[in-house]
Amino acid sequence: MLDNAQHLWIGTSQGISRFSNGSFVNYSHEDSNGLVGGTINCIYQTIEGTMWFGTFGGVIKHDNTSMTNFSTQDGLVTNKISAGCIDEDNRLWLTSALGLTTYDGKKFHAFKTNNNLVNRANRIELGKDGRIWFGLMSYTQTPYDGLASFDGNNVQHYSVDDGLIGNTVSAIHVDPDGILWVGSTGRAKAEGSAGLSKFDGRNFTAFSMKSIVGDFFERDAVRAISSDTYGRIWLGRNEGVSCFDGTKFLNFHQENGLVNNEVRSLLVDRNNILWVGTYFGISRWDLKENISDVRFQTYTTEDGLSYPEILGGIYHSSDDLIWLGTSGGVSIFDGITWSSLDIRDGLSNNFIRIIGEDRNRNMWFVVGDQGVSRYRRSEIKPIVKIISLQLGAETYTTKKSKGIHQITSGRRLTVNYSAIDYLTHPIKRQYRYRMKGHSLDENWNRQTTETHFDYVFKKPGKYTFEVQAINRDLRYSDPKNISFNVLPAWYMNGWILIPTSSLIVVIMVLALVYGIRYYQQRRESELLELEAKKLQAQMLEQERETRLALEAELTDANQMQTSLLPKTAPVVEGLQIAGSSIATREVGGDFFDYLISENGRQISIAVGDVSGKGLRGAMNAVMASGILRIYAEQENNISSVMSNINKALCQNMEQDMNVTMVLAQFDTEEKLMTLANAGQHAYPLLIRGGFVQSVKAKGLALGMIPTIPYKSIVVDLESGDLLLLMTDGITEPRNADGVMYEESGRLAELVSSIPADMSIKEVVDTIINDVEAYTADEEQDDDITLVAVRVS
Repeated sequence: MLDNAQHLWIGTSQGISRFSNGSFVNYSHEDSNGLVGGTINCIYQTIEGTMWFGTFGGVIKHDNTSMTNFSTQDGLVTNKISAGCIDEDNRLWLTSALGLTTYDGKKFHAFKTNNNLVNRANRIELGKDGRIWFGLMSYTQTPYDGLASFDGNNVQHYSVDDGLIGNTVSAIHVDPDGILWVGSTGRAKAEGSAGLSKFDGRNFTAFSMKSIVGDFFERDAVRAISSDTYGRIWLGRNEGVSCFDGTKFLNFHQENGLVNNEVRSLLVDRNNILWVGTYFGISRWDLKENISDVRFQTYTTEDGLSYPEILGGIYHSSDDLIWLGTSGGVSIFDGITWSSLDIRDGLSNNFIRIIGEDRNRNMWFVVGDQGVSRYRRSEIKPIVKIISLQLGAETYTTKKSKGIHQITSGRRLTVNYSAIDYLTHPIKRQYRYRMKGHSLDENWNRQTTETHFDYVFKKPGKYTFEVQAINRDLRYSDPKNISFNVLPAWYMNGWILIPTSSLIVVIMVLALVYGIRYYQQRRESELLELEAKKLQAQMLEQERETRLALEAELTDANQMQTSLLPKTAPVVEGLQIAGSSIATREVGGDFFDYLISENGRQISIAVGDVSGKGLRGAMNAVMASGILRIYAEQENNISSVMSNINKALCQNMEQDMNVTMVLAQFDTEEKLMTLANAGQHAYPLLIRGGFVQSVKAKGLALGMIPTIPYKSIVVDLESGDLLLLMTDGITEPRNADGVMYEESGRLAELVSSIPADMSIKEVVDTIINDVEAYTADEEQDDDITLVAVRVS
C-alpha cells in the first residue's frame, strides 16, 4: 500500500516492510519489534494518517502522522525559504526571493507588500509591538539592504543613513524590554561597518567591532544575538562570544572551553543557559548574575550529538527540550540524552536552516531548499523487554527464568534486551541501563544503541538490573528490571576456606625450610647469568638488523617523496612561482604539484600532507598525487576535483589514514584565485602592501567521509600580491620553549617585511631558513613544504 506520504508498505509472512528514501525499514516478530503474529493480512490508513495492520495474532496501530512536509505543491510560492517566524496569532511567516508567505494552520497565503524590501530578508523577528522586523542582505550592493519593519500595512526601511552601523544584516533580536539589536557583517565600505546596532524605537546606537573586541580580524562579525534575564546581551561572532552588560563588552574564546571560536548560532534559553553552536559541536554555560571563572561545557558527536555543524539555529521548546538545526538533520537534547531527526524520519532534506514552534506545540523546520516541515512530538512511550540472559555458554529466556536468579560471583553475565518502538528507525533506537546493589553507582549510564549488557559480579549480594528504551522523541519507557542473588564462589565457602588456609600455612613453613638451600643454588645462578649475557648479545644483533632494515625503508620512502616534487617551477605569464619541500629525519607524506590547464590561462597549485610516516606515508602520497592529476585533467572546477579525490581515497586508502590539501587555481587574465581547503590547518597567507591575511576556506580532510562537499572561495588579486601555500611543517615547529613558529608572530613579521624586488625563489629560501633557525635547538619530525606565488 502507498500511504499519504508516498511511503510503500508491504505485508509479508514475516512482518512489515516500509520503503522510503531509497531503503527498507523492516518490522518482524522474530526481531522482537512487538508484532503480534508474524503474517500481515491487511493494511489500512485512516484519513488522519494512522496506519493499521491486521495479523493472525491481532491488530497493530502505527502513528504515521508526526512529520508533514510542505512545498510549492501545498501553496508555498517557492521551496527556497530564507527566513521565518511565528506571530502572536499563531501564524507562520516565511520570506523568500519571491515574496512573503503566511500559514494560518490550514493553508498558505501569498502576502503582497508595496515594495520588494522584504523579498531580500534573510532574518526575521517578531517585535513586542506586533511589528515584524526583517534583516536584509543581498549578494550585490543595492539600496534595499539594511533593516525593514512591517506593521501589517506599511513597510519602513532603515539603513546606514538612519544610523544603522551596516547594511548587511546578519542577526536581529528583540530583548525583553522591546529593544531591537541588529548584527551586521559589513562586507564592503559602501555597506557600512561590521558590528552591533541598538534601536530603541527612535534612534540607533552603533557599536563597531573595534569597540566590542578591540583588536579584531577583518572577517570578524556578529552572527547571532540573544539576551538573558540579567539584562545582558550575548553575541555570537566569527571569532568567539561577546557579552554586553550595558557599559562594557566581555569576550570569550576556546580558552574558556568553547568547542570552536567560529560561532554560527547562539541562544539563552528560559532556564538562563547559554547555548553556542559552531561547526564542531555545541557549548553551554549556566549563567549567573556575576560573570567569573567562565568554563563552557561542550557536546560533540562523542557525547551523543548526532551531527557537529550547528548551522540552523537553536530553539528551546515549550516542553523544555533544546532543538538544534544542523546540516545533518535536527538534534534534540533533554539535558540527559541526545536524539535526532533526519530523512529516515520523514524530513525532506537534512539541511535545517530555521527552527520554530507554534502554540499547538508543533515544531517547524525550514528544510534546505525543500520548503518547510511540521513535526509533532509523540506522546507514546516505547516498551522495553528483557529477552534473555547468558551465563557462559548457557542462554536462558526470561520466560523460563523468573524471580531472583542465583549466580556465582566471578561469572560473566550478559543481559539481552530490545524495544517495541514503531516511531524510531531501528538503527537509531537508544537505551540506558544501570545495575543497583552492593554500594554500586546507581546512576543511569549514558545513552547507547547496544542491545546487550555485560557484567562480572565481583562481590556476593543482591543486585537489580534496570533498562529503559528511549525513542526519537526522547520519551522514556517504563523501566524493566531483573534481580540476581550473587553467591560466593566455591573457594570462598568456610568449609573450604579454613582447610585451605591451614594448608597454605604449612606450605609457607616448608618454603622457609627450603629457603636454606638458597646458598647451594647460588652457583647455579651464576651459570644462568652467563646464559643471560649470551641472550643479550643475540638481542643486540637482532636490534642492529632491524635498524638497518628501517633505514633502508626510510631511504625508499625518501626517494618516493622526492619523485613527486616538480623539478622546476612552470613559467606562467603574470605570475612568479617557486616551491620547495624538505624532508625530515623521519620521512612524512608532504607533496606539492603544478597543474596547468590546456589553454594555458589557468594554473592550479596543490599542497598536500598525507598522514603517516615512512614508507606507508610516502606510498599514500604517491597515490594521492596520482589521483589529483587524473581528476585535474578531467575537471576544471576545483570543488569537483576535491570531491572526486575524496571519493577515490575513501575507497582506496586505509581507514585510519587521511590527506589534508589546499588546491588553489589562478586565473591570470581575470586576476582571480579560487581556493578549496580539505582539512589543512596551515591556512594560505596573502601579503598585500605589507599586511598579512589568512585565506580561510574550510573542509574535512580527504579520505574520511565519501559524500562530504567541498566549497571554494574566490579571492581578487592585485599586482604585487604575494601568496604563500604551506603545510604545518612551516606553522607548527616549536622552539626550545615549546612555542609554535606561527604563534610566536615571527612568520607574520618576516613575510610582511619581504621586499617587493626579492626574487620568488629567495622568498621561499628566506622563510624556510628562518623556520630552521627558529627550531635549531629542537629536533623536528615533520616535513617543511612551501610554495610562493607573486602576482606581476
